[in-house]
Amino acid sequence: MCAIALNPYEIMLKSQNSSPKFSQKFRQQVGKQTTPLLGQFEELALSLAGRSPEEVIWQPPENLQELLDHYLDTLSIVYLKKYSVFSQCLIQVLNEENYLLYGLIGRAIIEHTAVLRYQEQLIQLQSLKFGEILRLKP
Repeated sequence: MCAIALNPYEIMLKSQNSSPKFSQKFRQQVGKQTTPLLGQFEELALSLAGRSPEEVIWQPPENLQELLDHYLDTLSIVYLKKYSVFSQCLIQVLNEENYLLYGLIGRAIIEHTAVLRYQEQLIQLQSLKFGEILRLKP
């Protein structure tokens, strides 16, 4: 059994503000057509925070099909949590005008999305092979 807990930066975020919002200073710096997108991003961050659990417990079942389903569920929960932390941190660093961290978080989001897509395609390929094996069995 394995538990994945909160990271220290997220604990710092929770102690400061449970749902960070873009500051007025930052809102004034962006263009008028971008301002509605900031509100949408805040809603996205709040939605992700509400959907991601505090910890994930890995208890793999014996059945191979259930194991694959459990793996997919765990993978989804972990990535949901990562995106939740990334979005909250992104708002916070933009409010602090820390553009170096903004770049690093943006890059992390892109890299995690690419890895998730790769893993999803690999799992789909394995699922197709598993389905073919089941069909070939007498």
